[in-house]
Amino acid sequence: MLNNQRRKTGTWRRGCAILVGLSLAPLPGCVTKQEHQPQPFTLHSWEDDQPVIDMAHAPTTQPIPVAEPKLIDEGDKSTLIYSARFARPETLREAVEGLITPEGSAQASPSLNTLIVADRKEIVRSILAVLKEVDKPMQQLLVEARVVEVSLDTDFESELQHLLTVTGSPGSFFQTSDITLKTPGAIPTDKQGISINVTPWSSDGKRIDEFIRVLLTRNKAKILSSPNLVVSPGSQASIITGEEVPIQSSQVVAGSLSTTTQFKRVGIKLTVQLHQITSDTARLEINPEVSTVTRFTQSGNNGVSNPVVAIRNVSSTVTMKDGEILTVGGLLSDVDRLTVRGVPLLMDVPGLGLLFQARRHQLTKTQLIFFMRIHIMGEGVPRTTRVYRPGSTMEDVELKTGVVLPEAPKTPSEKKREREERQ
Repeated sequence: MLNNQRRKTGTWRRGCAILVGLSLAPLPGCVTKQEHQPQPFTLHSWEDDQPVIDMAHAPTTQPIPVAEPKLIDEGDKSTLIYSARFARPETLREAVEGLITPEGSAQASPSLNTLIVADRKEIVRSILAVLKEVDKPMQQLLVEARVVEVSLDTDFESELQHLLTVTGSPGSFFQTSDITLKTPGAIPTDKQGISINVTPWSSDGKRIDEFIRVLLTRNKAKILSSPNLVVSPGSQASIITGEEVPIQSSQVVAGSLSTTTQFKRVGIKLTVQLHQITSDTARLEINPEVSTVTRFTQSGNNGVSNPVVAIRNVSSTVTMKDGEILTVGGLLSDVDRLTVRGVPLLMDVPGLGLLFQARRHQLTKTQLIFFMRIHIMGEGVPRTTRVYRPGSTMEDVELKTGVVLPEAPKTPSEKKREREERQ
């Protein structure tokens, strides 16, 4: 933050800079050479109730205006050089290809942002009129999504070990016998929980030891995300919030173990492709995806343990009105899994069979709610700032659906008003 003294002076030494509005302002504390003295400038400051950025003054460098269409006549033929203003040159070429005669041609140059058409004079002039009508400002679509995911996990583990020890002469036929029933599952949390060691019988060098381990694990998670993106007609936009999870694979090459690591993106992903847009309606293809790491696989001889990723995905093409809220996909998952490992025959004995079993009881409940709202954005105005506050238009979701969503961040003026009311 800038202190009051630096705000009032408005002059800085040259050394490094930050972007303020559209002008460069050096940062404090930068070391510079004295032979290069900068020209003083005014640093525009703001208060809580004022605009965030002062854009009242035009930038020092003005953009180069788009070149006007140029016609080159050669006999009964003409060549049109048209610089695209709003649409892409490839899109404009597709729009006028049906108007070109077999002896004519149309070439689009994306790097130059230019469309070149060569044909008869009357055809070229009619194509120019069509291009002027087609190449107009296009509206954009602001997609605001809200993802609410709640998961509850319960994992109960129990394992047993029976050990019979007989101490006799070195040549005795029978020495020890044990039954070990480890907790079944991909990765049981071994050596955790309560462990009990009991010796119910011991006599004349003979003894029976019982080892019991019990563990209960509970998890509760609530994932909230608000991905927002802007997409233009005929294009695709995507946003992902999450992390990259390493996935390893190993193989033996020339007698040595080689391990390869790849990364998979896990989190909340929203992909939107806008097909058509009008003044108040948009037709778009949406593809929201939520992925989470549920557990890890058991490591084998190579010591590699990879994550197991749960994916929930919805793909649909919808037509929505401006400002309409749509529930894209909802999922309620309830998984109850019981895994039992035991001694054959003995584990099936009623009541007594529990002494020869190891159990793992997993209960997972997951609820996913996905909301989406669109806003049709018109053409912008040069040297102006459009500020959008995420979540500011989704308050109705909580009232209409009963889903408790996080509060939208308050503006500086609202925070100041609350401080004055408390005083």
